[in-house]
Amino acid sequence: MNKSNIFTEAVYGFKSARRNILFRILVILAIVGIVICQFTPLSGGIKSLFSFSVDWLSQALPSSIAYKTAYFFNIIQLLLVIAFVNNDLRSCKFSGMESIRVRPFSNEEIVLGNFLGKLLLFTLVNFLTLGISILINATFYPHAFDFGIYLFYWLTLNLPALVFFLGVSFFVIRVVRQQALSFVILSVFFWGLIFWGAGWLNGLFDPCARHIPNMFSDFTGHVGMGNYLLQRGSVFLIGAGFLVLSIIPYARIPNHVLVFRKCLGIACVLFVFAGGLVFVYHLRHVTVSDCRETYKRVYDDYDQYPGAKIIRQDLHLKELENGGISVNSRMKIMNGSSDSIPLIMYLNPGLKITSFEVNGESVVFRREHQILVSNKELFPSETYDVSIHYEGNIENEICFLDVAPEEYNSPGVNALGIYYFGNTPAFCGKEYKLLTPECIWYPVCVPPYHLSGSRNISFTRYSLKVEHDPRLTAISQGNIIEKGEGEALFRFGHDVPGVSLCIGNYEEHEIMVDSTRVTLYFLPDHDYLLDGYNVPKDTLAKRLLTIKKELEHECIAYPENLTKEEWAVVNEMDDGTREYSEILD
Repeated sequence: MNKSNIFTEAVYGFKSARRNILFRILVILAIVGIVICQFTPLSGGIKSLFSFSVDWLSQALPSSIAYKTAYFFNIIQLLLVIAFVNNDLRSCKFSGMESIRVRPFSNEEIVLGNFLGKLLLFTLVNFLTLGISILINATFYPHAFDFGIYLFYWLTLNLPALVFFLGVSFFVIRVVRQQALSFVILSVFFWGLIFWGAGWLNGLFDPCARHIPNMFSDFTGHVGMGNYLLQRGSVFLIGAGFLVLSIIPYARIPNHVLVFRKCLGIACVLFVFAGGLVFVYHLRHVTVSDCRETYKRVYDDYDQYPGAKIIRQDLHLKELENGGISVNSRMKIMNGSSDSIPLIMYLNPGLKITSFEVNGESVVFRREHQILVSNKELFPSETYDVSIHYEGNIENEICFLDVAPEEYNSPGVNALGIYYFGNTPAFCGKEYKLLTPECIWYPVCVPPYHLSGSRNISFTRYSLKVEHDPRLTAISQGNIIEKGEGEALFRFGHDVPGVSLCIGNYEEHEIMVDSTRVTLYFLPDHDYLLDGYNVPKDTLAKRLLTIKKELEHECIAYPENLTKEEWAVVNEMDDGTREYSEILD
């Protein structure tokens, strides 16, 4: 192929589309429409259209405004592509390019040049739209601005969609060769993929990736980068494959007899690579479903054995350099039944056991996924000291096994409007950790799952010592007994059903409300969240106390025969040292 010929065709295609009055009207409407949809409230009347205002959800994450811009532009560029590619059929009958088509330009050069011209034109419009959004975002909402995220969404969301739209459109108009019919076919096909294909095979064939989790968090980054890039890569390659295929039915005698074979070979290679990405994407989802079914089966196999009672558990957790955890668990376990039972425990399958001791002696145990079965029998009413040391990372597939597969895999589980946040039950990385009882990050004798859907609950007295990166903060329930640089010790004054742990880059604000300590943790750059609460601590404490009393009044059944004046007296007498029942008496 001759680069000069491709350049000539691309420049002509670019200029002819740019000079089209319809193109200019659509571009103006696109830019104005995106600004209105994003930065002005549509429910406040005409006056509100002249004041910049963004909903709170669009300010909560640095990717919200950037994603909304890319999302709306995908819809707009689809309209542009269908209109202008379909217009090529008319230009083929009546065009100044006839002087070029009689020259030794190859069909590949004509098709590729035309594609590049339109690709450049729509990309420039995309940059113009992103530029306006960046300007408004950085000026009015700098706390929710990240320039790199705009580039990411252009490269992974807008560009693959554009290549797909252009490639399929080029192929359809060359095969159908009728303007009105091509317009109908392309409209039905694209809109069908976007609106109905989004819910099929986890959004695999949706060119706009509307239902695929695609948001960024300041703590954890992208919610599902692997699956997202696999889907976007397949969309890009499929579009490129159809573009190459569109050369074959081009209504012009080719310059070489091997053009058909060559284009077909290149298209097949592109489709094979796209199929590989599709297969890996689908396999990742199937693997998760298979793992969850395996874990359910293992739970059911051991459901016949009664569980022991963990009276006390002391946990000592250390962070590992690779982002994992190393934990030493010391427990007092009692057999509360009238029969001898085997010692069976449950632990996240991603955590590998390095030692297992009962009463100071090592015991032989068998591991079957999340199940730990030791050769030690527990006699009735006897108490045993059990020590387990383990390390590794967390497998999230073990979480929420009682949730139906169609609901667990549904992208709408954690979505709001056009935003899909994904569903990650636990995090265990270098910079951020969020471990809940659901992921079984410490040994338990009563699993967080039952075939009937009704879980058993066991209360235990816990203590938790955490050694972590000194730059980070550890958060958990209970009272903080010791807190030093890179260390924290939590103790509980009563038995609880489980323990959660969060480790991240947090700053904290603390205030006492009666005898209750209220602590707010937030990311260092997110202190703008407190701008609306810039009041003296005494005033804030009174407001929180009022809210506390209102919540207590809603949650506890009080006599309904008290008047407002009597309730006012009760609230005045409530100093936080007595129960409401005492005051009412």
